[in-house]
Amino acid sequence: MHKDIIIVGAGHYGIMAAYFLKDKANIVVLERNLQVGDAWRSRFDSMQLFTPSAMASLPGLPMALEAEARPTKDQMGDYLDRYVDHFQLPVYTNHFVSQIRFEDGVFEVVSSNGTFTADQVIMANGNSLNPKKPQWVHDLAIPALHVRKYKNPVSVKGKKVLVSANGNSGAQIAAELSKYFDVTWAKSKRGKASLSILGKNRFWWGNKLNKKDVVDGKENPIFYFDKLASKMKKVKIKPEIEAVTGNEVKFSNGTSDTFDFVIYSDGYSPDFRMIQIEGFDTNVDKIRSQDGQSNIPKMHFLGVPYQRERFPFIAKFQEKDVQNLLQKIKG
Repeated sequence: MHKDIIIVGAGHYGIMAAYFLKDKANIVVLERNLQVGDAWRSRFDSMQLFTPSAMASLPGLPMALEAEARPTKDQMGDYLDRYVDHFQLPVYTNHFVSQIRFEDGVFEVVSSNGTFTADQVIMANGNSLNPKKPQWVHDLAIPALHVRKYKNPVSVKGKKVLVSANGNSGAQIAAELSKYFDVTWAKSKRGKASLSILGKNRFWWGNKLNKKDVVDGKENPIFYFDKLASKMKKVKIKPEIEAVTGNEVKFSNGTSDTFDFVIYSDGYSPDFRMIQIEGFDTNVDKIRSQDGQSNIPKMHFLGVPYQRERFPFIAKFQEKDVQNLLQKIKG
């Protein structure tokens, strides 16, 4: 089956690109999951977006929530599914793309349920499919769980729990577990910021002022909202992990402690294994600096981390990325 453009991934960027392209080109979106939005539904149960629903809504269809309500991960997943259905976007679910080849100016895209050819390919398959695993995890003699597999406190066993995950997910999970366990959170130095400014979500202010970055500095701070700050008072804070032996963990400040369970995350790296094209340059910095253009003609990328902003779930900035790419495709 030949298409003008194949879009890999039916997340925010993939279906937004499909929305703008569906009446202009013969396209198909290939989604690995059984249902659109499953990537969101698979996250831990209590997860919520920082951005209010009015700012997370995609073009043409607002979320069915109060404008300032922060969507849960399930509400976000259901919304993406409804968006595809509402606009009758050509999304094929349960199509895991295993190979992309390029020969004589034509792409061949092999999925778990068929093979397609196309003149152009847009990679919009996200950046959380290939989690990094810290070397020290291999030295543990106790159960360890990656953040992506954590669902709720029932996922955890024992009494003393170590959460080694930078960023807001680590903070939220540590706070959630502190109600039931003796929790230590190992993290690098990172600032804090309130999610509310003068009674409004800080991303509301960023949107109103047309400002992509709504905090200073290169690293995202830990955003404190609801009762997170009070919950975190029960959590012990430690610096990064230096070494592990069995159930004993040594931290970079020279202190150590023993634990029964570890939840960890060391970030993610792009997964380019499906792209089997000779000469393809996997350098993400180059793709980012080229506004999502790879060194392979007519292979484009959407949603490259930090391509334009550090907070990608502000829909109007996502739309700018998509429109910028579509101009390049048109040209």
